[in-house]
Amino acid sequence: MPQVDEVIPRLSPPGPSCKLESLNSDVLTLILSSCDSSHDLWSFIRASPIIYNVFHNDKAGILCRMNFYILGGLSATRKAIFLTHCDPVSHDGDFQSNLEGVIYLYQNFQPRTHTHTGVPVANDLGWDTIVQITRLTSVFCCFADLYALFRLRFIGKRMMHQPYGQNKLAASAVAAPLTQSERSRLITALLNWKLVHTLQGQHQPRDLELFIATIFPLFEAWEWEQITSLDSFIWKLIGNLFEVAEPELRPAHDSWSRSYRSTAFYSTCYPNLDVFYSKLLSSIREEEKSGTEHIFGVLNKIGDDYAIELASGRAHFRNGLSWLSGTNSWRRLISDHYLPLRELVDDEGVWNLDNVPAISGTSLNSPPPPWAWLHAMGGKRINRWGSSLVPKVGAGFDIDRQEHREWVDVVGLWRWIGMVFWDRDRAEEILSLFEETGDLVGCGKMGWLADMIIFYTNITAIP
Repeated sequence: MPQVDEVIPRLSPPGPSCKLESLNSDVLTLILSSCDSSHDLWSFIRASPIIYNVFHNDKAGILCRMNFYILGGLSATRKAIFLTHCDPVSHDGDFQSNLEGVIYLYQNFQPRTHTHTGVPVANDLGWDTIVQITRLTSVFCCFADLYALFRLRFIGKRMMHQPYGQNKLAASAVAAPLTQSERSRLITALLNWKLVHTLQGQHQPRDLELFIATIFPLFEAWEWEQITSLDSFIWKLIGNLFEVAEPELRPAHDSWSRSYRSTAFYSTCYPNLDVFYSKLLSSIREEEKSGTEHIFGVLNKIGDDYAIELASGRAHFRNGLSWLSGTNSWRRLISDHYLPLRELVDDEGVWNLDNVPAISGTSLNSPPPPWAWLHAMGGKRINRWGSSLVPKVGAGFDIDRQEHREWVDVVGLWRWIGMVFWDRDRAEEILSLFEETGDLVGCGKMGWLADMIIFYTNITAIP
């Protein structure tokens, strides 16, 4: 169980009087509860014995409200609470029954909340649970910031090669810090990703088709797009961290014996990754944390249990959870998610966009879809994601193969730069920039992705 001393930092030596000390305890409590990160909270606590005492008198409530604020509301907080109580689904006995039992608990889990704020009641959760939620939130904040760091840095680097790369539009799209809604969107997607890991258990399910059919309805299509994007990002980041690490710090495991990517790949797609690795390793060594002489120290800093999965061979950084990618190989399994529903297809087997339902309101489990997804899909509920966003067309079909490959590249870039995570202002700026470069030509039109999906689906549809 987590220990109090592991979470609450030690006080710094007495220093100059802190101006916040003059505020009353209610205001200080509100300030501490509104911190953007646990690091900021610890900085406040270390600043003054008075502030420390305010925190200590209501530490459970402050941490609970801070996590609620960082996570972005009850939907994500509910998932975080559930994950702290849920072990990976057991493969012993009837895996399907075990899986359905956990899903039932997830769908019906409702923590008691305060009437006016919606924040879960701290006394109901207990101190140990609040500590675990704080740690989970902190780790996923780190992941969210890493994603934004490398993706926005990638965009900035691409723009610098353009004649107008120094203009204000590029600077504002790339340099603006993450908004609260963007960070919450990333963290929620990470919580969903973690939930999929939990539902999968410690091994790949023996009946993968049944497993996929069971878990797909848990999330909306845009949530699966977010999950698959982050899954790819995390495993490729981990793989490239191993690639830039000193050889003596790499694990002695067969899966690490081959080079993962060329230097050109991570220098382009993960700009300054070697600098990031050096700073991260230096930070770990300075803090004298476990694994200070091993690359696993880096992975422990980012997300400890995923390092264990890699080392044990249960996962590989080359593909992560590859079945999550939404590949067309699963189209035959869940027709509702890939092929047109029969009621949406006319007598000639053609999928008519007018018949496709609009994206409806949101529920407790599903937050609002991001602007870029609504824009790309024209507000229509089209259940595709990942590599299935561009339907594959086999031999024998009369299509422009060059145009099809270009669409694959366009959608691949649209996914890579994280359009489904940004707020509308940033997304529109990035889209405008890449339209000017010619990399995302045609993506400015409302419903551009839906039109493309329907076009290629109708070509391959079987009446």
